[in-house]
Amino acid sequence: MKKISLILVGSLIISIVLTGCSPKTANNKNNNLSKVQQSTDKLTNQNTEVPKSNNKPDTGNNLAFNLVASTYTNKNIKINYPQITGFSDSNKQNQINNLIKNDILNDYQKDIANLVKYYYKDNAQAEDALTEDVNYYIKLNSTKLLSVLYVKNGSIPGSAHPNTSVHSVNIAIESGTILKFKDLININNNFVEKIKNVKSGLWIPKPLPGIETTDEINKELRGALASNLSMLQNKDLIDQFNADDYSYYFTKDYFGMTSDIPHALGDYAEVEIKYGDIKDNMKPENEVWKELINTQGQK
Repeated sequence: MKKISLILVGSLIISIVLTGCSPKTANNKNNNLSKVQQSTDKLTNQNTEVPKSNNKPDTGNNLAFNLVASTYTNKNIKINYPQITGFSDSNKQNQINNLIKNDILNDYQKDIANLVKYYYKDNAQAEDALTEDVNYYIKLNSTKLLSVLYVKNGSIPGSAHPNTSVHSVNIAIESGTILKFKDLININNNFVEKIKNVKSGLWIPKPLPGIETTDEINKELRGALASNLSMLQNKDLIDQFNADDYSYYFTKDYFGMTSDIPHALGDYAEVEIKYGDIKDNMKPENEVWKELINTQGQK
C-alpha cells in the first residue's frame, strides 16, 4: 500500500490499516462494495435531537442562525452533528440541515466500506465490529459560512489501540452548497511550498490520552512533523489536497488545515494560516474569500 509516514486526512479506517492495527478477525478480502453503499435515508430514522450543542460559535461572527446538536446512534456508533434553527428561509434551513446530516453519515458509510474492503466480509459484520464516537466543533458560524470540524475516535476488535481522525464540512450559506478545498485554492507547487514552510503557524499535533503535554514534547512533535513534511514530494501533497474529502476549516482570522500523522505523534495535527499569507493562491471567483479577507481587515 503506497503511503507515507505523514499523510493528509483520510478516513478513520485507512488510518487504522496504515498504522498496522490488524484485527484478530481479519479476512483481508476484497468484496463487492455495492452492498455497503446504502442510502443514508435508512440511517437517519434513528437520529435523535438533543437540546443544545456544547460547541459555541465564534462570538466575533455575525450569526445568521442558531445551532442545536443531533445524534445518530447505531450499535457501537455515536455521531454528534449540528443542525441549524431560526433561519429566515425555512426551505434553505432544511436544505442545509440535510447537507450536514448526509455528509457525516456518508463519511460513516465510507468507514464501513473500508472495513469491508480490508477486513470483513459484509456490511453487517463491519458495523458490528466498529466502535466510533464522533463529536463536532463549530469553527465558523457567519451569515456566509458554516465551518464544522469533526473529531472521530474509533477502534475495531484486535487493534493495538484506538485511532483518532478528523472530517470537515464547509457550507456556503447563500448557495446551500458544500465547499471543496480544490474549489477554493489553486493547488500547485507554489501553494505546497508555502504549506511546507508556513510562517504564520505551526503544525500542532493533538496529544494522545494519558500523555502529559509539555513544551519539550511539543517541540519534539513539531520537529518530527516538520521533518516528515519536508520529505514529502510536492506531487503527493498536490494529490492529497485535491481529494474530495480533504479536511480543512475556516475561522474568523485563520484558514485551518489538517493532516493525519503516525499514532505515536498524536494521530492528527492542525495548522492555522493567516488568510493574507495565501491570498495569492485563492481562487478569486469564489465569493467566500471576500467576507474573510474583509473581516480580517487585510491583516
